[in-house]
Amino acid sequence: MKEIKIEFDDKKRLRNVVLGILGSILLGCLAYVMIFESRVIYIYPILMISAGAILALFFSVKTLLSVFNGDKTALILSDKGLLFKGTQLGRKVGLVEWCDVETMRTETAFGKKGVYLRLGNPKYYENISNDASVKSLYEKGLPVTTDELSIKNVQELESLITKYLRTY
Repeated sequence: MKEIKIEFDDKKRLRNVVLGILGSILLGCLAYVMIFESRVIYIYPILMISAGAILALFFSVKTLLSVFNGDKTALILSDKGLLFKGTQLGRKVGLVEWCDVETMRTETAFGKKGVYLRLGNPKYYENISNDASVKSLYEKGLPVTTDELSIKNVQELESLITKYLRTY
């Protein structure tokens, strides 16, 4: 079978950027009101809200830069294996060979529906990731989501991965 490259959907990514910027503006306004308009100033909530606004703005700018400057390929299915660049964990793990995939299932976690690939030997990938990522690999498997992909639904993604799993 030939190699399939699935690209990021720029519309979905720009939607995430707009939501992030709106969220940071909203949190910034809330922090402003808490600092300048209230009679009693609570430092801890103000710091948390301000940190949330800064983080939302940071990740929005990072996503915006990746839309225009980054690699457009999000998922590569080849005879060697699967390479998913849509999440931080997927980028750290890198190429997952088909022989390492034990099971595949569709599941919803943290509000995101995706295909989870349970790896037969996750210890091979431990040195690449941090403790939380390794725990996620052991418990759930490697998530492959369609949040920012040009694929419309999870069923289409699942059928593509299943076709490659059966072949290799």
